[in-house]
Amino acid sequence: MDQEIKIALNKHEEHLKDCDEHFIQIDKKLKEHDKRFERIEEMIRDLQRSMLIIEDAVTNKIPALFDGYAMHQEKQEQLEERVNNLENFSETNSIRISALETITSENSKQLAQLLS
Repeated sequence: MDQEIKIALNKHEEHLKDCDEHFIQIDKKLKEHDKRFERIEEMIRDLQRSMLIIEDAVTNKIPALFDGYAMHQEKQEQLEERVNNLENFSETNSIRISALETITSENSKQLAQLLS
């Protein structure tokens, strides 16, 4: 019976050694995972910093963009008004020129009759 107990104890000792080796491997893997998580956390912090910088830059530029758009729109309206005024002026002058051409033509006819 002592022999059976020794054999059983040896089997348990071998099993414990296997368990110890298995736990050592698990500890190594856990340390590797911890290092990975630390790198990932650092990457996330870097991304958050980058996002804050980008957000700050964009947030500061949006009002300037809207101001520029408003100024552009105002200038566009001024130019449209100026073009309309020039078109009206051109139309008025065209009418005046046509009237003067008609009067000149009539006066030329009257002058030709007087001279003949």
